[in-house]
Amino acid sequence: MDQSLGNVLPSLDDLFIEAPYSWRWQLLMVTLCSLSIIQAPMIGISPTFFRVEADYRCADNQTVVYLNSSSAPNQKDLTKEQQCSSVCSRYDFNYSSLDYPSSIQETYGLICEKESLLKWHSSIYFFGMLVGSQLGGMISDFAGRTRLMRLSHLVTAVSGVVMAFSGSFVTHLVAWVTLSTSNTFIWMCVVPLLTEVGRRSTRHSFSLVLSCSGSFGAALCAGFAYFLTDWRFFVLGMSGCAFASFLILLLADESPRWLWTKGRYYEVFQIMKKAAKIGGTEIPEDIKKVMEGLMLNHPETGGHTWKKIFSLNCRSGQTRDKGYSSDWWNFFRLFLFARLTFRLLLMCILWTCASSLYYGLYLGADMFDQPLHVYVVIQGVGGIIGCSLGILLLRFVGRKPVAISVLSLASFCFLICIFIPKNLDNLVLLATLIGMVCMDLFFMLCYVWTSDIMPTVVRTSALGFASMIARLATMALPFISDLEKIWKNLPLLFYGSFAIIVAGCCFFLPESKGKTLPNTLEEGNKFGTKIEDKPSVEETVDASNSLQLREICGDKLETPSFC
Repeated sequence: MDQSLGNVLPSLDDLFIEAPYSWRWQLLMVTLCSLSIIQAPMIGISPTFFRVEADYRCADNQTVVYLNSSSAPNQKDLTKEQQCSSVCSRYDFNYSSLDYPSSIQETYGLICEKESLLKWHSSIYFFGMLVGSQLGGMISDFAGRTRLMRLSHLVTAVSGVVMAFSGSFVTHLVAWVTLSTSNTFIWMCVVPLLTEVGRRSTRHSFSLVLSCSGSFGAALCAGFAYFLTDWRFFVLGMSGCAFASFLILLLADESPRWLWTKGRYYEVFQIMKKAAKIGGTEIPEDIKKVMEGLMLNHPETGGHTWKKIFSLNCRSGQTRDKGYSSDWWNFFRLFLFARLTFRLLLMCILWTCASSLYYGLYLGADMFDQPLHVYVVIQGVGGIIGCSLGILLLRFVGRKPVAISVLSLASFCFLICIFIPKNLDNLVLLATLIGMVCMDLFFMLCYVWTSDIMPTVVRTSALGFASMIARLATMALPFISDLEKIWKNLPLLFYGSFAIIVAGCCFFLPESKGKTLPNTLEEGNKFGTKIEDKPSVEETVDASNSLQLREICGDKLETPSFC
């Protein structure tokens, strides 16, 4: 234990998170979360395959005229508007120039005047992410991380099934936005969860391992699309993965740090006992006595495990410790703290850049003139490489220098593509691979850095707010490609310039490498400043807890032997 604590009552970090007996349980948690997150990136990338725009023609006559291809035969004879305005009972679709032979465009007849609905289909997905970001963050801070993840995976699976079998485009859209919202809930919970169960020296590694798993899922999505060529079966395959993730998460525990802020010490103690059992050891007696003292002042009753799967608050009648109230309105109290508010706004800018460039790359196969399946696999491999490098970099280098470096390199990759001749495909692929390495690392760094800086009582709410602001910007992402009508390389210039501007914002954020996570809003406001100090007895437990513990342990609470 930390010898510098003196007579101050130990925190959860000293009792459990940093204790030797917890490391095997922590590895189990990161393994379960990494397996469960594989399907989440597949949802975001899936439209790349099932929303492809194919050439189509009226099949009522023998003249082959592809309506949305500028280079198609006979295009000079009739304009697209003239052909769409003519009476046509049946259309044929030409997928010969594409890598995916089925799409919602053909299924729902999104042609002619309805063709613009394809772009709105993409914007609606980002709208679902926008709603899921803020709502998921607030629900997670109120109800718990793991429980919301289980429910979200189940809703994702059901929404996918409805979407695949929907007979109308409206039903398809409702299922699609529900799926987008629930899938965003998962991301809003899983990174804070691993940040809260990880040690100071390993929590960044946990999050990056999670991102590696997500990048593997992105590459796996291309494999699903290659073998499941009918878009309905493709979506059903992803729904099956979401249900498998739900089953995996039945084995995962709730965040002990979140339970601690809610005063639910009995449940924390049960997790501690489970961790000791997994580690093949026993909880030290002095730690047991401290936990027993806390539980005496917070009596709880047992409950059946199945009742906890979706329960919002499976234990009642508990008194929360001073400073640790985890009510939903804490997020609005955050804006009373100027320093926290300023940092949150900066994080919103970083998130907007990460989301825009990340999805701009993933959806930019046409922008880089690359084959669809190969392009997606390369992006997935780039994500794995980026996160693997990040595990090493963030262990020895801080968050700030890594963020500035990867943004600068990503900007260079975007801008250099403007000057690479079209016939040098391999060079373009190399530039996009390096760009994806940078952006995948930066995207996960946004999760890690935000989770480090924001206190436990509002961690997922703040994360969700930053993500929500980013989704507002990315709703316009499908229309950024239209900038190429002005100049072919204008989208690349936009992305490259945006990255270098946002790199400058990183200088105003505090370094969080190796620091203890803040729990209360007051601790979060002092985080990374000269006035930052360790929590007092009153901030750790309330006065009644302190008296109860001293009756059990004596007048002095010493470390490493608490009693």
